[in-house]
Amino acid sequence: MLEEWGRLARRLRYVLTVRLGLGGVEPLSLRAAAEPLALHLDRIRQLQLDALGALARAAAGGRREKPTPEQLREPVQDTLRALALPVIS
Repeated sequence: MLEEWGRLARRLRYVLTVRLGLGGVEPLSLRAAAEPLALHLDRIRQLQLDALGALARAAAGGRREKPTPEQLREPVQDTLRALALPVIS
């Protein structure tokens, strides 16, 4: 999953970092995360879901029955928090 994290676009890594509070960053609201990027709140929400979906698909790799991204979102979030990934500025 770390490989997939590195493949995510910088914007997606930023959104996950600030929304989930990775790397010791205080988690931000949608509004606070949107301001530096000059994006609408819905776009931040979409970017967050896209990034989580990509990580969920990577986490499901190699399984015969591939779980849906929705089934993997929480475990992916928990794993990212546990890894305390570095902040992407």
